[in-house]
Amino acid sequence: MSQAIYRCFLSLSIVLLFAARLAYSQAPAFEVASVKTNDSGSRSSSSRTLPGGRFVATNITVRQLLLSAYHLRPFQLVGGPNWIDSDRFDIEARAPENGPPDQLMMMLGTLLADRFKAVVHSETKEQPVYALMLARSDGAPGPKLKASNLDCSSQEARQTNGCGMNTSTNRDGGLMKAGARSMSDLATSLGSFVAGRMVVDRTGLTGIFDFELRWAPDNLQTTSTDATTPAADAPSIFIALCEQLGLKLEAERGPVEFLIVDKIEHPTAN
Repeated sequence: MSQAIYRCFLSLSIVLLFAARLAYSQAPAFEVASVKTNDSGSRSSSSRTLPGGRFVATNITVRQLLLSAYHLRPFQLVGGPNWIDSDRFDIEARAPENGPPDQLMMMLGTLLADRFKAVVHSETKEQPVYALMLARSDGAPGPKLKASNLDCSSQEARQTNGCGMNTSTNRDGGLMKAGARSMSDLATSLGSFVAGRMVVDRTGLTGIFDFELRWAPDNLQTTSTDATTPAADAPSIFIALCEQLGLKLEAERGPVEFLIVDKIEHPTAN
């Protein structure tokens, strides 16, 4: 596929994806939702999706809610009044019985439109991106990337068979473990650990995979003698990708979608 055709296809795909996300007037909604101001003064926040189609957020900002609802990186969200970064809220919501769990974030978007009167639109700009590609000329995967045989057909199976993706970072580095995930899922997750760039899947690998990636974030690579700090030669995420998964990130330019906040208001009372 030529670069021009690839960019055209990617741009169209992103536009269609955002169009679907923005069409919240037709999107599913929570059956019950409570929105309350949090005046605790704490700076910590959390959000969780729980069994039974529940979404719970504590001491969270509207910016964080928008990022979650539209699956955005922070740099992709533009505009809005200052209070979307400072005012904090507690939210408890429940989806309709037997509602698809993958629609909870769409329901969160509906809540933002209904209770916060959020009006947004998308714009596409040419930006630096990373392309996730095979690192080896023979296309061989790394030792930590394997085709998945996991059964993820039911909720019980997903909870017990290691399906899904878990990522954690601390002073010792980063760990990403996944079961039955696509290369597109990997690319999306990697975008959180490469500053200010989206990552697009250009591996050509189809199907689902199990993989494990361990790395030291760039700002943790130091000569410090602190025992909790990785050694200076700990692999960056770029080296770890090559050594462990047989993949690489190559810098290029491509279309990136930005979400513009046109209007938003403090929430209506319960």
